[in-house]
Amino acid sequence: MEPGLAFYLEIMDMKAPKSSIQRITASNGSVFTGPGTNSYLIGTDDITLVDPGPKIDAHLSELIRAWEK
Repeated sequence: MEPGLAFYLEIMDMKAPKSSIQRITASNGSVFTGPGTNSYLIGTDDITLVDPGPKIDAHLSELIRAWEK
C-alpha cells in the first residue's frame, strides 16, 4: 500500500454520509451558534443524543420525529 493511502481512505470514509448519524439544527442562530445549535442522533437501534440543544418546542419536536423514524 502506498504511504498515506490508508489515511486518505480513512478521511474519505469520514466525509461519506452515514445513515446512522442524523444532524438536526435548532433555530437559535447567533454569533455563537452560527445558523443554530447542531444536535446529533447517532445509531439505528440504540440511539445516542449528542447536544440536545436549546429548549425550543419546534427543535424538540424535530428531535422526537427523527428518533421515531
